[in-house]
Amino acid sequence: MGYDIRLKCKHCNSSLFESNHTSNTYRMWQKHGFDFEDWHNKSATQIMEPLQKVLDLFISNGKDYYSECCPGNEWGTYESTVNWFLSIRDACIVNLEAIVDVNA
Repeated sequence: MGYDIRLKCKHCNSSLFESNHTSNTYRMWQKHGFDFEDWHNKSATQIMEPLQKVLDLFISNGKDYYSECCPGNEWGTYESTVNWFLSIRDACIVNLEAIVDVNA
């Protein structure tokens, strides 16, 4: 299982960005009350602030803070999760009017 995030054009619904990340790391972002499903059908502009807030928390807290949340099978890590958030943020920056589609 995983989280599929897609940014789609608000005019023609075509995909502008697509990414998937394992749900094994959900406990990391849930520590901060964050839920990807809250993004569904919002614009990239609308999710930028909460996304940056979670990213800032991840980076300032550091890897050790999330060690108990890492899956034992190592399918998903702190680093892969931060990189995934960064890729979503970067895609939002260049597609601010895009609509976010979340499939969890």
